[in-house]
Amino acid sequence: MPVFSSHAARSWLVNTHASTASRGRVAPASHSAFMLGLSTEGPRWLAHARPALDIPRPIEPHDSPPHDSDSDIRPPPLSPPIDPATSSTQVVAKVTPKEARRQKRHTKIRSKLSGTPDRPRISVYRSNQHTYVQVIDDENQTTLCAVGTMSPKIKEVIGTEEWKTKTVAAASEVGKALGAMCVEKGIKKAVFDRGGFVYHGRVKAVAEAAREAGMEF
Repeated sequence: MPVFSSHAARSWLVNTHASTASRGRVAPASHSAFMLGLSTEGPRWLAHARPALDIPRPIEPHDSPPHDSDSDIRPPPLSPPIDPATSSTQVVAKVTPKEARRQKRHTKIRSKLSGTPDRPRISVYRSNQHTYVQVIDDENQTTLCAVGTMSPKIKEVIGTEEWKTKTVAAASEVGKALGAMCVEKGIKKAVFDRGGFVYHGRVKAVAEAAREAGMEF
């Protein structure tokens, strides 16, 4: 049985008496007492009657908190627009399946390969346009030297044209320059980290040119 407020109960009771009076019937006194809250036991016919409609209870004043002014019920102001220059959100490029496989191979290689001060690690990375090489001491977490096709001294040799930086000849010049820098610093032995790439093309050219310059790995 739905719970009615006093106003809804009286209205429903008046309508019930009016409908029963129009049909020549009189609502029992037990029904009136039950609806007005004077009795907790309803009439017998109410137990077998159809369920009454769920009449919405009118909102009483105590149901909602009092408002001191109209400003309490106004919607909150909209937040100011986000400035992209000051925003802390970083846009990260989606990793392709091919790049994900390369990173997985590189992680497996790095689990077995590490650079030391006496034998640092030569790390190679190639993009679609450039080739980068670093000599890293993993124990001290320092980069001893680095060179790439974007270095000015490499561009003086291979040229400034865009297509020349992604050739095997450009990667070979990077390996020669790296070998010369390592020999000047007294580094002759190293371990080669191919970075998860296939030992072919530009990666192989870097390794062979570094060996020709005096490196051992």
